[in-house]
Amino acid sequence: GVEWSLHFVGPEAASTGGADAWTAWPELYPAPKAPAGIRLTTSRAPCDAASLAGADAVALFNPGVGHPALADGWTPTLDAIRDAGVPVLATALSDADQQRDLDALAARYGPADFVVPPEDNPFASRDAWPDPEDSSCVVRANARACVFGRL
Repeated sequence: GVEWSLHFVGPEAASTGGADAWTAWPELYPAPKAPAGIRLTTSRAPCDAASLAGADAVALFNPGVGHPALADGWTPTLDAIRDAGVPVLATALSDADQQRDLDALAARYGPADFVVPPEDNPFASRDAWPDPEDSSCVVRANARACVFGRL
């Protein structure tokens, strides 16, 4: 049976099937496969508490929750994650991106409950590109990471 459940949330989360199944280049981006005893689920659209039921943790990869163009769209999902009370792995494209997200989360939910404080992610992408918001800054997928005990 399932011993551990991880829910990936965000517009770039590879689908585990269903209505939002990943269809572009499936040979390059296959749906995640989990080892025995682990259940992986995803939400590309905003999720609610019911879609997080049974999740032991949530992963937010480069969510941009503090980005002015993206912040409002995250509100229902972040509230559902907070209500679920599960640990959250959050990554960011750069130091500035991470700080913007952390500031937005602190303004909404109060001081952070870090299990792993913000730090460079040794598993970050090696591909780098200029930040579209600031060409003097280089960004990489999952460059920074932290883990909250809960939001």
